[in-house]
Amino acid sequence: MLDNPDAPPFRAENDLTLFDDTILELSTWAAFNREPPARKPAPVSFYHPERNPFRHVGRNDPCPCGSGKRFKKCCLNASPAG
Repeated sequence: MLDNPDAPPFRAENDLTLFDDTILELSTWAAFNREPPARKPAPVSFYHPERNPFRHVGRNDPCPCGSGKRFKKCCLNASPAG
C-alpha cells in the first residue's frame, strides 16, 4: 500500500470499521461473555458404557462366533458390531 498509493484498496471501504469502546466491543465476544454457554445434553453413548462381548474369551480359545477357528485368528481384530 505504501509502495503504490494510487492502487485500489484490497477491501471495500465498508468492510473494516473502527470501534469506539473496546470494552463494549469485547463484551460481545464469546471468550469475554460472563454468562456460561448453554450446555447441550450429552450423547446417548455417554450414559451407556460400551461392553466388551469377548471379555472372558482367551486368545487361543475357540471363537464364540462358531467358525471353528481360534479367537486370535477370527474375531480378535474384527471391529465389534453395533
